[in-house]
Amino acid sequence: MTVQSMPNLIKSGLILFDEVSSMPIVTIESWPLDKEKKPVIMRKITEAFTDVGIPAEAVTVIIHETGLDNFGTAGEQHSVRFKDMNK
Repeated sequence: MTVQSMPNLIKSGLILFDEVSSMPIVTIESWPLDKEKKPVIMRKITEAFTDVGIPAEAVTVIIHETGLDNFGTAGEQHSVRFKDMNK
């Protein structure tokens, strides 16, 4: 592929974005989330970018979940601090 062919590929839909488009990757570090909440979170984050003109197809959302045993605040594991949330 040459630089000269890029505009035609973009127009034909083979390349969705030009070289100056933003392609954000949003990484969320969290303790375990309810399965039903994940698509809502992903959709709302994507909407925040589409609201400023970035195509939804360019937005990637990654959720890293860590067990409450592996989070701590003030020297206390979250599995202890938030016992009611412990799964």
